[in-house]
Amino acid sequence: MRVNRTERMRFFFMGAVALLMVVLTSCLGGEGNTYRITATTFATVTNNGAGSYRLFLDENRGILEPTDESPINWGDAERVLLQYDIPFADTITDNTRFKSIVRSATKVPVVPLIDVTGLETLPDSLGNDGVVNLDITAYRGYLTIHAIVERSRSGKYSLYYSYDTDAFKGDTLNLNLHYLYSDENSSSSDYVNHLDCAVIPAFVRDRVVGDSLYVTLSAEMWKDSNKTSKGRVTRCVSVSKRRLTPPAYSVY
Repeated sequence: MRVNRTERMRFFFMGAVALLMVVLTSCLGGEGNTYRITATTFATVTNNGAGSYRLFLDENRGILEPTDESPINWGDAERVLLQYDIPFADTITDNTRFKSIVRSATKVPVVPLIDVTGLETLPDSLGNDGVVNLDITAYRGYLTIHAIVERSRSGKYSLYYSYDTDAFKGDTLNLNLHYLYSDENSSSSDYVNHLDCAVIPAFVRDRVVGDSLYVTLSAEMWKDSNKTSKGRVTRCVSVSKRRLTPPAYSVY
């Protein structure tokens, strides 16, 4: 029996579709034909004292309640950098509460800010070495500080953050980053991405005169890769006045 060109094309197309279905079934069968999109962000961890947690996500991503499939032991974590599955939803606002799987979470240290009010000269122990890069964000009562710094072969270095209460005039909180490199004579060229979080000082909450608080962070930074000179660099961020207090589990 002769098969015309149209029939041959139809048989070829059906065969290709059948082969493609086999490939798709083989690839997707183990996953149960499910899809997910995983995102990364910072979050504040709260709990009700009875084993239930709510994570207040930065960047207006909502309030996440981890499902039982989330393999995380939260311990005493206050702030974390986490990966979570974005839910299928039309709109998620700052106060949208949803359940999802947290894939991983890394605890970010919450460090105290040092009040240096009244000190004319800062102690050398705070440090005045140069950083490689600097960034600051603010959300829901917390500051997140990211600094790229040099470390010695032993890995020892220190960072502190200070402010002067008397310098606060109702609109801007000025912070200083103090970096101390442990061995200036070392030839090490290793760098580390250092992350810290800090609570916005309570004294500013009732003294902010506008709709937002501005926070500046200043530090000595190297001007070139050879570290031949450094200069004072300042980063700035603003946070809404209604977002100056860290969240609590029971609020939402």
